[in-house]
Amino acid sequence: MGYPQPLRLRGAEVEQEHVAAFLSEGYAVIRGLFSPDEIAKIAAATDQLYAEGIGHGRSFRHGNLFNQVHWKAPGSLGDFAWHQDSRSRRPASAYRNLADSYVQTGLAIDPHGPESGGMRFIPRSHLRGDLGMDCSKKALGTPLQDEALEAVGLSVADAIDLMLEPGDLALWSPYLVHGSSSNRSAHKRRFYINGYVRAGDCDRGEWAFRGGRAVPLGPIPALVHYEELRERPEPHYV
Repeated sequence: MGYPQPLRLRGAEVEQEHVAAFLSEGYAVIRGLFSPDEIAKIAAATDQLYAEGIGHGRSFRHGNLFNQVHWKAPGSLGDFAWHQDSRSRRPASAYRNLADSYVQTGLAIDPHGPESGGMRFIPRSHLRGDLGMDCSKKALGTPLQDEALEAVGLSVADAIDLMLEPGDLALWSPYLVHGSSSNRSAHKRRFYINGYVRAGDCDRGEWAFRGGRAVPLGPIPALVHYEELRERPEPHYV
Protein backbone atom coordinates (compact mmCIF):
# COMPACT_ATOMS: atom_id res chain seq x y z
CA MET A 1 0.00 0.00 0.00
CA GLY A 2 1.43 3.40 -0.95
CA TYR A 3 1.55 6.28 1.52
CA PRO A 4 0.11 9.74 0.83
CA GLN A 5 2.38 12.75 0.65
CA PRO A 6 3.61 14.27 3.95
CA LEU A 7 1.27 16.80 5.56
CA ARG A 8 2.14 20.35 4.42
CA LEU A 9 0.83 23.66 5.70
CA ARG A 10 1.33 27.04 4.10
CA GLY A 11 5.03 27.42 4.74
CA ALA A 12 7.58 27.24 7.56
CA GLU A 13 6.75 30.76 8.79
CA VAL A 14 3.11 29.85 9.39
CA GLU A 15 4.10 26.63 11.13
CA GLN A 16 6.39 28.55 13.48
CA GLU A 17 3.58 30.97 14.32
CA HIS A 18 1.38 28.05 15.33
CA VAL A 19 4.14 26.53 17.44
CA ALA A 20 4.86 29.84 19.17
CA ALA A 21 1.16 30.39 19.95
CA PHE A 22 0.78 26.85 21.25
CA LEU A 23 3.76 27.19 23.57
CA SER A 24 2.91 30.64 24.91
CA GLU A 25 -0.91 30.59 25.02
CA GLY A 26 -1.57 26.86 25.27
CA TYR A 27 -3.48 26.66 21.98
CA ALA A 28 -3.25 27.47 18.29
CA VAL A 29 -5.73 27.60 15.40
CA ILE A 30 -5.04 26.55 11.80
CA ARG A 31 -7.57 28.32 9.60
CA GLY A 32 -9.04 26.56 6.58
CA LEU A 33 -7.04 23.36 6.96
CA PHE A 34 -9.82 21.48 5.14
CA SER A 35 -11.64 22.81 2.09
CA PRO A 36 -15.45 23.15 1.91
CA ASP A 37 -15.63 20.02 -0.27
CA GLU A 38 -13.55 18.04 2.22
CA ILE A 39 -15.64 19.25 5.14
CA ALA A 40 -18.81 18.28 3.28
CA LYS A 41 -17.50 14.70 3.01
CA ILE A 42 -16.47 14.67 6.68
CA ALA A 43 -19.89 16.04 7.66
CA ALA A 44 -21.62 13.30 5.66
CA ALA A 45 -19.53 10.64 7.42
CA THR A 46 -20.38 12.26 10.76
CA ASP A 47 -24.10 12.10 9.95
CA GLN A 48 -23.68 8.42 9.15
CA LEU A 49 -22.06 7.84 12.56
CA TYR A 50 -24.89 9.71 14.23
CA ALA A 51 -27.52 7.62 12.47
CA GLU A 52 -25.76 4.43 13.52
CA GLY A 53 -25.55 5.66 17.11
CA ILE A 54 -29.22 6.54 17.25
CA GLY A 55 -29.98 3.10 15.87
CA HIS A 56 -28.22 1.48 18.82
CA GLY A 57 -29.93 3.73 21.36
CA ARG A 58 -27.03 3.67 23.80
CA SER A 59 -23.24 3.69 23.89
CA PHE A 60 -21.74 1.00 21.69
CA ARG A 61 -18.16 -0.27 21.66
CA HIS A 62 -16.28 -2.54 19.26
CA GLY A 63 -12.63 -2.84 20.22
CA ASN A 64 -11.23 0.69 20.24
CA LEU A 65 -14.18 1.95 18.21
CA PHE A 66 -15.91 4.56 20.34
CA ASN A 67 -17.24 7.82 18.90
CA GLN A 68 -15.05 10.88 19.34
CA VAL A 69 -17.29 13.35 17.53
CA HIS A 70 -18.76 15.88 19.95
CA TRP A 71 -22.27 16.52 18.67
CA LYS A 72 -24.41 19.28 20.14
CA ALA A 73 -27.91 19.57 18.71
CA PRO A 74 -29.69 22.96 18.88
CA GLY A 75 -31.29 23.53 22.26
CA SER A 76 -29.86 20.37 23.78
CA LEU A 77 -27.80 20.08 26.93
CA GLY A 78 -24.10 19.72 26.29
CA ASP A 79 -22.28 21.46 29.10
CA PHE A 80 -18.68 20.47 29.74
CA ALA A 81 -17.25 21.69 33.04
CA TRP A 82 -13.89 23.43 33.35
CA HIS A 83 -11.23 20.72 33.20
CA GLN A 84 -7.79 19.68 31.97
CA ASP A 85 -7.47 16.80 29.51
CA SER A 86 -4.36 15.64 31.38
CA ARG A 87 -6.63 14.23 34.07
CA SER A 88 -8.01 11.74 31.53
CA ARG A 89 -4.68 10.46 30.24
CA ARG A 90 -4.58 7.31 32.34
CA PRO A 91 -2.70 5.45 33.56
CA ALA A 92 -0.37 8.36 34.14
CA SER A 93 2.67 6.09 33.85
CA ALA A 94 1.78 5.39 30.19
CA TYR A 95 1.69 9.11 29.22
CA ARG A 96 4.96 10.86 30.01
CA ASN A 97 6.10 14.47 29.57
CA LEU A 98 2.60 15.59 28.61
CA ALA A 99 3.60 19.26 28.49
CA ASP A 100 5.69 18.79 25.36
CA SER A 101 4.75 15.36 24.03
CA TYR A 102 0.96 15.56 23.66
CA VAL A 103 -1.38 17.71 21.61
CA GLN A 104 -5.19 17.60 21.51
CA THR A 105 -6.97 18.62 18.29
CA GLY A 106 -10.52 19.55 17.37
CA LEU A 107 -11.82 19.99 13.83
CA ALA A 108 -14.81 22.29 13.35
CA ILE A 109 -17.41 20.68 11.08
CA ASP A 110 -19.95 23.42 11.84
CA PRO A 111 -19.56 27.05 13.01
CA HIS A 112 -18.08 26.92 16.49
CA GLY A 113 -18.61 29.77 18.95
CA PRO A 114 -20.39 30.79 22.16
CA GLU A 115 -23.90 30.53 20.67
CA SER A 116 -23.34 26.96 19.49
CA GLY A 117 -21.78 25.80 22.76
CA GLY A 118 -18.21 26.18 21.56
CA MET A 119 -15.16 25.71 23.74
CA ARG A 120 -13.83 28.35 26.12
CA PHE A 121 -10.13 28.50 26.96
CA ILE A 122 -8.16 30.01 29.84
CA PRO A 123 -5.03 31.15 27.95
CA ARG A 124 -1.67 30.37 29.54
CA SER A 125 -3.24 28.14 32.20
CA HIS A 126 -1.21 25.27 30.72
CA LEU A 127 1.96 26.86 32.08
CA ARG A 128 0.97 25.80 35.60
CA GLY A 129 0.86 22.09 34.78
CA ASP A 130 -1.59 19.73 36.47
CA LEU A 131 -3.77 21.85 38.73
CA GLY A 132 -5.45 18.90 40.41
CA MET A 133 -8.90 20.16 39.47
CA ASP A 134 -11.81 18.45 41.21
CA CYS A 135 -12.79 15.34 39.25
CA SER A 136 -15.40 14.08 41.73
CA LYS A 137 -18.03 14.76 39.06
CA LYS A 138 -17.81 13.94 35.38
CA ALA A 139 -17.01 17.01 33.30
CA LEU A 140 -19.57 16.00 30.68
CA GLY A 141 -23.01 17.25 31.67
CA THR A 142 -21.71 19.61 34.37
CA PRO A 143 -22.14 23.39 33.74
CA LEU A 144 -19.23 25.82 33.76
CA GLN A 145 -18.81 27.24 37.26
CA ASP A 146 -16.64 30.21 38.21
CA GLU A 147 -15.92 28.58 41.56
CA ALA A 148 -14.07 25.73 39.88
CA LEU A 149 -11.61 28.23 38.41
CA GLU A 150 -11.27 30.24 41.59
CA ALA A 151 -10.44 27.07 43.51
CA VAL A 152 -7.23 26.70 41.47
CA GLY A 153 -6.34 30.41 41.34
CA LEU A 154 -7.84 31.21 37.93
CA SER A 155 -10.52 33.69 36.86
CA VAL A 156 -13.37 33.50 34.37
CA ALA A 157 -12.47 37.07 33.40
CA ASP A 158 -9.49 35.62 31.54
CA ALA A 159 -11.58 33.16 29.49
CA ILE A 160 -11.77 33.48 25.71
CA ASP A 161 -14.20 31.92 23.25
CA LEU A 162 -12.77 29.61 20.60
CA MET A 163 -14.16 30.92 17.30
CA LEU A 164 -13.93 28.47 14.41
CA GLU A 165 -15.42 28.13 10.95
CA PRO A 166 -15.93 24.75 9.26
CA GLY A 167 -12.52 23.44 8.20
CA ASP A 168 -10.59 25.21 10.97
CA LEU A 169 -8.51 23.05 13.31
CA ALA A 170 -7.77 23.95 16.94
CA LEU A 171 -4.83 22.47 18.84
CA TRP A 172 -4.44 22.74 22.60
CA SER A 173 -2.27 21.53 25.44
CA PRO A 174 -3.58 18.74 27.71
CA TYR A 175 -2.92 21.15 30.59
CA LEU A 176 -4.97 24.01 29.14
CA VAL A 177 -8.08 24.62 31.27
CA HIS A 178 -11.18 24.63 29.07
CA GLY A 179 -14.90 23.85 28.97
CA SER A 180 -18.08 24.58 27.04
CA SER A 181 -21.80 25.20 27.50
CA SER A 182 -25.03 24.27 25.72
CA ASN A 183 -25.87 24.94 22.09
CA ARG A 184 -28.22 27.93 21.89
CA SER A 185 -27.92 28.36 18.12
CA ALA A 186 -30.26 27.13 15.39
CA HIS A 187 -27.69 24.70 13.96
CA LYS A 188 -25.92 21.58 15.18
CA ARG A 189 -22.32 21.82 16.36
CA ARG A 190 -20.13 18.88 15.36
CA PHE A 191 -16.52 18.79 16.54
CA TYR A 192 -14.11 15.96 15.66
CA ILE A 193 -11.62 15.24 18.45
CA ASN A 194 -8.21 13.56 18.19
CA GLY A 195 -5.11 13.33 20.38
CA TYR A 196 -1.52 12.89 19.22
CA VAL A 197 1.49 11.96 21.35
CA ARG A 198 5.19 11.47 20.72
CA ALA A 199 5.73 7.71 20.49
CA GLY A 200 8.78 7.69 22.76
CA ASP A 201 6.75 9.21 25.59
CA CYS A 202 3.74 6.91 25.39
CA ASP A 203 3.15 3.19 25.83
CA ARG A 204 -0.28 3.20 24.18
CA GLY A 205 -2.06 4.10 20.99
CA GLU A 206 -1.88 3.53 17.26
CA TRP A 207 0.81 4.99 15.03
CA ALA A 208 -0.63 7.96 13.14
CA PHE A 209 2.47 9.30 11.39
CA ARG A 210 6.06 8.17 10.91
CA GLY A 211 8.49 10.55 9.31
CA GLY A 212 5.60 12.86 8.45
CA ARG A 213 3.76 10.16 6.53
CA ALA A 214 0.42 8.58 7.46
CA VAL A 215 0.51 5.04 8.83
CA PRO A 216 -2.48 2.74 8.14
CA LEU A 217 -4.05 0.84 11.03
CA GLY A 218 -2.74 -2.67 11.54
CA PRO A 219 -4.79 -5.88 11.77
CA ILE A 220 -4.64 -5.97 15.60
CA PRO A 221 -5.84 -2.89 17.53
CA ALA A 222 -3.38 -1.40 20.01
CA LEU A 223 -4.31 -0.67 23.63
CA VAL A 224 -5.40 2.96 24.09
CA HIS A 225 -7.91 3.82 26.85
CA TYR A 226 -10.03 0.68 26.86
CA GLU A 227 -8.49 -1.56 29.53
CA GLU A 228 -10.54 -4.63 28.54
CA LEU A 229 -9.52 -4.50 24.89
CA ARG A 230 -8.06 -8.03 24.94
CA GLU A 231 -10.67 -9.56 27.24
CA ARG A 232 -13.74 -8.09 25.56
CA PRO A 233 -13.01 -6.90 22.01
CA GLU A 234 -16.37 -7.97 20.59
CA PRO A 235 -19.18 -5.50 19.77
CA HIS A 236 -21.19 -4.73 22.92
CA TYR A 237 -23.18 -2.06 24.74
CA VAL A 238 -21.73 -0.13 27.65
